[in-house]
Amino acid sequence: AQLDKHLKAFLADLDPALVGKAVLFGTSSLTKRQFPQMEKALAAKGIAVEQDVCYAKGQPKAADLAVAEEFGARHKA
Repeated sequence: AQLDKHLKAFLADLDPALVGKAVLFGTSSLTKRQFPQMEKALAAKGIAVEQDVCYAKGQPKAADLAVAEEFGARHKA
């Protein structure tokens, strides 16, 4: 699956000077398969990508929200 055109444009417009490291997360079944494409686009711009990702498909349950909150706490700037 190809990257969504809006996400592709967002990645293309990122200024590497303003990004310390990218952290990937997603909630759709397509996102998990698109992580490598996102990593490639970011690496082409010289932006480091955290290897720890967060992926939760579908409507989140309380446990999913707890995992997402902990993930965010680990990676907040």
